[in-house]
Amino acid sequence: MATPDVRLCIIGAGGHARRNIYPSLYRLEGAAVVANCDLDGQLAAGVASRHGIDRSYTDYPRMLDEQRPDGVIVCINPEMHARLAVELLDRGLHVYTEKPNAPGLAESQAVVRAQERSGKVCMVGYKKRFAPAYRKAKEVIDSGGFGRPAAMSVVRTCGGPPVPADRFRAQLLDWTCHTLDLATFLFGPVTAVQAFARPGERYALTVNLSHANGAASQQLFTNATGHAIEQVFLCGDGGVEVTVENSINLQAARFGRPFALHRPSFTTGGGFSDIEQGFAGELAAFVEAIRTGRANEATIQQATHTLAVFEAMMRSVGSGDHAPMEVIE
Repeated sequence: MATPDVRLCIIGAGGHARRNIYPSLYRLEGAAVVANCDLDGQLAAGVASRHGIDRSYTDYPRMLDEQRPDGVIVCINPEMHARLAVELLDRGLHVYTEKPNAPGLAESQAVVRAQERSGKVCMVGYKKRFAPAYRKAKEVIDSGGFGRPAAMSVVRTCGGPPVPADRFRAQLLDWTCHTLDLATFLFGPVTAVQAFARPGERYALTVNLSHANGAASQQLFTNATGHAIEQVFLCGDGGVEVTVENSINLQAARFGRPFALHRPSFTTGGGFSDIEQGFAGELAAFVEAIRTGRANEATIQQATHTLAVFEAMMRSVGSGDHAPMEVIE
């Protein structure tokens, strides 16, 4: 076996990491995870054993000192993402951190400054940028026939538990940031936000976004349904419309005539969940960014813009009169 040219460590062995991150590691060509770390040593060791990782730790500074990796994957409590990212960047390490990358805009800006002074890669786990259906949508948008981006509509629901008032912001940040980031990926930066909220433990929230290129988009979030769905519709002024269902099924039509399709077949083994959801793609992109010294997608700068959009949304919700809010970074 060839010696890997990229050495990685992982901090975190919680539910998301075990379900989605560790199972995608086998796709990383020329890279090796040499150690992992979690405060629960038995949990870390069990995960490491299942995924062929040689060493486990409960003390991440010791892991970093002994293993000297090129990059670190951070998948822990969101409240800790920014602080740990700054520490790792200041150590001279490349960083991939799960979303949301910070609890607030000021903390995200601190990570940007750390990335700029270190010169290292810092990526954020916005998997939708790497999901094949959404990448195909982006190709259609960037094609000459799409015309100027005109409108986008996103419906996102979850069947999770009721959300108490003191958890409302944190729950929204963790959940809405994916499609807020998707809007900036597909249609570009957002300049202003207007939000309308139906408060309560079973809430509904509609968000209007004004994009710098003149496009308009809207997102609807609610936990009042019994199950999770994600529906995306977008169109340009060239007569093209694109729909994406549940992140994986895409159809595009021009003046009513279909011309592009993405529909993986899980029944026949033609589709792989880690690829279709974007987990494998974002980790492969992190490894490639370490090799080249440059990240093109899901950068900390892009993630900070997404967080600024979220903050504008929350200011509009809290304004009492649904006032449009400028996106301020």
